Amino acid sequence: MTENRYSAKGYIAVLMTALLWSTGGIFIKMIPWSAFSINAGRCAVALIFKFITRKSIRIKFSLFSVLGGIAVSSTMTLFVFANKLTTAGNAITLQYSFPMFLILFMWLKTRGRPKWTELLTAVTVMAGVFLCCFEGSARGSAGGNFLAVASGITFAGYFFISSFPESSPDDANCIGFMLGLLTGLPSLLSERDFSFRPVIFVILLGVLQVGLAYILFEYGIKRVPAVSASFISAVEPVASPVWVALFYGERMGTYAVAGSALVIASMVFYNVAGNGGKKEKPV
Repeated sequence: MTENRYSAKGYIAVLMTALLWSTGGIFIKMIPWSAFSINAGRCAVALIFKFITRKSIRIKFSLFSVLGGIAVSSTMTLFVFANKLTTAGNAITLQYSFPMFLILFMWLKTRGRPKWTELLTAVTVMAGVFLCCFEGSARGSAGGNFLAVASGITFAGYFFISSFPESSPDDANCIGFMLGLLTGLPSLLSERDFSFRPVIFVILLGVLQVGLAYILFEYGIKRVPAVSASFISAVEPVASPVWVALFYGERMGTYAVAGSALVIASMVFYNVAGNGGKKEKPV
């Protein structure tokens, strides 16, 4: 596969993916279910949405699709556990250490040294995410923090697997949604409140924050270098407090504004100045 596969539409698709992912927090606030139930419900809706949009229920269980599906499901499940055991700020901050792990995975495959622009951008993006979450975070538990980092590793694995020409993010996401539904189904069946409010917000989560988001990601990851995609996705924790500010009236603090600016500046630097206008080599 050549460098010509990279396109502006791919970058836009990944950016839209991150923005849709960032709506998860505000939707989850509306649902009085356990985290496992919410995850199972949104995976069920997302799976139906995927089958409708792809006009087929057939899934190819190749090595890459199965590994990608496990990575998707693991990331979602680990992040749910992390949010239950530590603060939301800690969980999202530690999960977004994943660009560092992705750079490591790429280095292990290509045996080439990471670019200084990649390392610098990874550090500044992590610093920006930390600032965004700083005002609402606390120490949390060691176990929750560990699981949040683990979700970052599996998230990096998902980006890495999806970047291979032989991979099929479409099939991988279907498998991941199926695993997410199965692991949370017992909790979902034990819920008692299936009134209009929780059901409609679960549907919104499944269609927008999971289903449509991952369809856009499937398109974008094949047209954007994996490391660039990982940095662009850092818009998720930056945009999340913006939605809260818009719909809940919670003002963004000085640290959050500074962190958002740092993340945006880092992405511009890496994707424009940092690469000197050159395309990254494909995996």
